[in-house]
Amino acid sequence: MTETWSLLGERREATGSEAAELVSRRVHDHLLTTYFESDRGRILTVVSNGTRAMVVLMDGEGDPGEHAVSTDAVGSSGGYVLENGQEDTYDDAETIPMVDALSVVRSVVDTGGPPGGVLWSVDRRHRRAASTGSVAPRVRPAAGRGWSRGSGSPPRSPMMRCGASSRHTSR
Repeated sequence: MTETWSLLGERREATGSEAAELVSRRVHDHLLTTYFESDRGRILTVVSNGTRAMVVLMDGEGDPGEHAVSTDAVGSSGGYVLENGQEDTYDDAETIPMVDALSVVRSVVDTGGPPGGVLWSVDRRHRRAASTGSVAPRVRPAAGRGWSRGSGSPPRSPMMRCGASSRHTSR
């Protein structure tokens, strides 16, 4: 069975193009956080500052998830506004340009995974590594990924529960 996605809390299914267009419209309207949920319990979160975006994919509630990265990016950017009004700053290497974020949204909704060539940091491994004092998060290309079925109901505030939230600085 094909995984279906919708805006968090809504029943209407979206195609990848519709989901990407919705994110684009919301960013244009200064609604910088968008959550999608799948019928398998996975959550796709996009938090933007208008130019770049933190794109996080979680297997379900409480999962630290994984997120798209730009390992060659330098510096940091602010203006990432969560739905609770909190404004965050992220390292640019932990985010991707908005045009790439829209491509990731399209691909995840249509195929279940990000497009090939997008680097992806697995925060699940990072969280375990941080507790044991071992290696940093694993970064790998998205192509050829396997996806596991998520469980549980969508959290009320997914971005506050993902591994990415532990690497931001708040203003």
